Amino acid sequence: MKEAKENLALLEAQLGGKSFFGGDTPGYLDIAACALGPWIGVLEEVTGVALLDADEFPALCQWARDYSSSEALRPCLPDRDRLVAYFTENKEKYKTFAKATLHQ
Repeated sequence: MKEAKENLALLEAQLGGKSFFGGDTPGYLDIAACALGPWIGVLEEVTGVALLDADEFPALCQWARDYSSSEALRPCLPDRDRLVAYFTENKEKYKTFAKATLHQ
């Protein structure tokens, strides 16, 4: 968990007040970091476990919202309701994984 937080801190620092890692539009690094976009929010919603703390990583949390709502990326993103349905079916498995990850 310590290493994950250190890596998230590196990403947080790279945003430096920008909407996306490269500036005002999504680029390669944004796509590479896409697991922090719509997927993490869905996992947090389904499990009830906060994986990305807004107090600790405010720029990354804002980036995730910007990424998920980007008109340029919208055609490439899965439907949020379908993601919620998928993860809800496996809720206990993901909840156990998320809690185990947080307590390491």
